[in-house]
Amino acid sequence: MSRFIAHVIPSDTPATGGNAITAERIVQELEPKGWKGVVTRRPALRGYDFILAYNAWTVGVPLIQSGTNPERVAVIWTGTDLWDGLATFPEMISLLEPVKGHIVFTPNARDRLLSFAPHWESKVHVIVPAVDHQLFRPDVIPPSSNLTSLLIAGGLRPVKRTHWAIDLVQAVRQKGPQLDLVIAGPSRSDDEDSRVKMKAAPHLWVHLVGEIPRQQMPQYYCQAGCVLNTSAAEGVSNALMEAMACGSCVIATRIPGNAALIDHGTTGFLFDTVEEFVDIVLFLWNHPQRRQEIGFNAHQVIHEKHNPWIEQSQYDELLSQWLS
Repeated sequence: MSRFIAHVIPSDTPATGGNAITAERIVQELEPKGWKGVVTRRPALRGYDFILAYNAWTVGVPLIQSGTNPERVAVIWTGTDLWDGLATFPEMISLLEPVKGHIVFTPNARDRLLSFAPHWESKVHVIVPAVDHQLFRPDVIPPSSNLTSLLIAGGLRPVKRTHWAIDLVQAVRQKGPQLDLVIAGPSRSDDEDSRVKMKAAPHLWVHLVGEIPRQQMPQYYCQAGCVLNTSAAEGVSNALMEAMACGSCVIATRIPGNAALIDHGTTGFLFDTVEEFVDIVLFLWNHPQRRQEIGFNAHQVIHEKHNPWIEQSQYDELLSQWLS
């Protein structure tokens, strides 16, 4: 007998957005286990056995406030709700008190949530997110032996701080390496979109390629010398996981979500300041073999730890428990 799950994502999520990718992957993983699912932004929430709310702040709270039965809701804390949302809207804890359970992506995310709600000890579960290993793999195109460009991928919105990537690469260029920067992703904020375009306009080495279909992203990751993340907050970045699965060397801000994913100096690099970033890129510029070794290490870790089969079994077990 099939059971029906509504995977509710924020209404402004584009097709290539992290929540959409995660929800669609989990729907596909769970179908062989007898869980029928649909990804929806504007739900008519009738006829479903259970609801997974992707983002506590923008989905979970409104669902409960609209009168949805909390015994049929679990919240997936996806990033900004956990690191920014709780700081500015701690009332989320009391509003989400009656839901069935909570899912986070990393142990440090669990610690963060329990620091606000220690009595949720038995209700907060860590499920490490997976990545599509069939689509994202190292042999899509021959790996680049030279570091000539960096890629930053993701929707343009303030939390991603995409505009900062232009300043970072410009600082590297002032030290010698004349790198290009490729910015891929849809506009999700007029302010950030304008900021990025204004900063990019004087520079021929900045390439704004817009939203790229997901099936084409592997060639972008494989072509890039390195993949960059400048976020102020993340759950676990799908773009970073995909890039690492492709064997790319990643450089990301030292924030909890990124630090949980990347082992600094082994599977990628973390930075806080412009100076740190420049030093990392100069090191990789001068040590191309090391850059490729780190990309190989990253691929191995993603293949072993971010496995769809593990993710599938953990969601299946939790949903069975919640609906028993």
